[in-house]
Amino acid sequence: MSGPFSRERTLEPSTRQAREFGLERLSIPTNEQFSYRPEIDGLRALAVTAVILNHAHHQWLPSGYLGVDIFFVISGFVITQSLCAQEHDSFGSFFASFIARRMRRLAPALILCIFVSSIAVWLLVPTPKSSLATGLSALFGASNLFLYFEHVDYFSPARDLNVFLHTWSLGLEEQFYLLFPVIFWFSGLGKREASRFRIIMVTLCVLSFAASLTISRIDPTASFFLTPFRLWELGAGALLFEIWRSADRQHQLGFERLVAVVVLGFLVVILLLPAPQLELWQASAVVLTMILIRTARMSSGVFSVLTQPFVVFVGRISYPLYLWHWTIFSLSRWANLDLAPIIPIQLSLILLLSFLTFRYVETPLRCASSLRRSCIAIGAFSILSVVCSAVVLQLINARSMFGIASAAHNSSKESFPPPFLPLKQSGLNFDPNCVVDGDKRLLTERMFDLCTVPPKRAGAGMIWAVGDSHAGHLQALLYSVHDKTGMGVHLIETPGFPFPMRRNQFFQPRQQIFNDIVNRMSAGDVVLIGRLFLNRENVGVVDDLHVWSADLLELGRQLALRNVSVVIVGPPPMFNFNSLYSCLLMQGTWFSCDVDRRSVANRVDGAESILKAAADKAENIFLFDTFSVLCPISRQMCSPFADGMSMFRDRDHLNSAGADKLVEAFLAFLRERQLVRVTE
Repeated sequence: MSGPFSRERTLEPSTRQAREFGLERLSIPTNEQFSYRPEIDGLRALAVTAVILNHAHHQWLPSGYLGVDIFFVISGFVITQSLCAQEHDSFGSFFASFIARRMRRLAPALILCIFVSSIAVWLLVPTPKSSLATGLSALFGASNLFLYFEHVDYFSPARDLNVFLHTWSLGLEEQFYLLFPVIFWFSGLGKREASRFRIIMVTLCVLSFAASLTISRIDPTASFFLTPFRLWELGAGALLFEIWRSADRQHQLGFERLVAVVVLGFLVVILLLPAPQLELWQASAVVLTMILIRTARMSSGVFSVLTQPFVVFVGRISYPLYLWHWTIFSLSRWANLDLAPIIPIQLSLILLLSFLTFRYVETPLRCASSLRRSCIAIGAFSILSVVCSAVVLQLINARSMFGIASAAHNSSKESFPPPFLPLKQSGLNFDPNCVVDGDKRLLTERMFDLCTVPPKRAGAGMIWAVGDSHAGHLQALLYSVHDKTGMGVHLIETPGFPFPMRRNQFFQPRQQIFNDIVNRMSAGDVVLIGRLFLNRENVGVVDDLHVWSADLLELGRQLALRNVSVVIVGPPPMFNFNSLYSCLLMQGTWFSCDVDRRSVANRVDGAESILKAAADKAENIFLFDTFSVLCPISRQMCSPFADGMSMFRDRDHLNSAGADKLVEAFLAFLRERQLVRVTE
């Protein structure tokens, strides 16, 4: 069992360094090629700091997630160093010893983190199943596989709410460590026969890198999470050690010192800049890390920086830092405590938990004499993993009676209305029967009719709603309009795919649905368009809005030829919470989920000004302002609640009550523009 911030070595610091960092000294080989390299702990510190800063606030270090790629190289280097220092007569004893050492070093902290964090998830998270299932798979080195088959997008905002998402990298390395000892032993490297090892590793790295580049264009999730497409990064570190140990390391040339400075500078720069292409940035991080490991030797300035006592200390505790940082950040988001003033408290808690884990759990169990025998170590930690997994399974099936999760289960339906209403004609659920994402929710032959409510009488006309999830969240509004006017309504949501579609994002089901709409529409009908307009990073509008509005104008001109009108539903307020149930508990406090109306209005006005510019150029395009209805100008704050009832299902999607709140204003809007042909 291993992870990206493990410390795989066969030796420890000198006595002086051990005293500085509070570490005991172990017996070590005197061979220089196996000697402790404190600058590698310094690199670990850089890597884990980059990851933490990126996860604390993406804009602080846009490419800080590449710290994991840096650590893949380091892990490949030090695991090869560790294996080369071992002597065994048979592959069985060699492999068992290897697995036992990994478990002694890493299982204690991982089991502790998952056990404690799972209880916190159970208490704080209203929908804990996904996080707990991820944690459960992490106990057995398979969380990357679980996340892949769950189609999790690592770069999606939704990732922040999976408390064990970060364990994907542990799973990936653990799978690599099942394969690598086999390659190491049977290639003959353990017997100092390096040529065959080099050929095998170079071949595997080239194939892995080529496969990664290919699959990233077909299935980016596979390229990110699966071991075959990351093997080249770990293999690069392994090759580096083999090259390094056979090179002349007695003297460091002056130009190497300069190279180390330049390379460290470049490495920091790519962490600071957003990646223009993920694969390019990953490859750059890997190559720069390899060069830095090779050149950052004693007597250089870079060595001095990386071996400062506190830097080495951070590197020493980098593994528990990695384990705890994401769980603290994610749980804080569930509690709606991911606020800038809270970050220093979060970082302090992460540092404290990491030090305590390292000092009182990881180190004592790693060095325990009773766990020195491989069979005992493997058996003991396997039993602990099974016990912990049993607890997690119980939590998955149990209902919390405390905290935020209890509020979620115990709140009345009146306080938290459902996100959608049952389909009018069939009584089926709206999702997945009227949702198409091209993945698990596919377009079927009967879906169009299933998701269409015909007019109550001839000549009443139709409202054809199209768009992404921000069209879908208008379902209750459309049903009320049908009840009050007799107009027919149609709605199939395509989450992530607005209409008109982005120019670089064609989605055949969305086009097919609209083609069917065109074939059935009549003069006087209305096409209702909803989509995401505001950037979820709380900075302005979505990037493609200007281009999209131009395409919208062209669509309006085409529909005008059919005497069909277009209504754009403007953006509702956007909030910052992650858990609506936390908002319920924190109403009236400093941590309230309410947002200042002026700040949101500035963003809404920015989007609506672009949309109005398009509407002004076409007589059949109209803009309905939802923001003024949901957050009237008379208020100083916008709230996700109204009269004790939630209006939203998340930070920017309405629930059925929120959509229904728009009905009267929307009917007045339609009548004023003579878009309602028949009323009761």
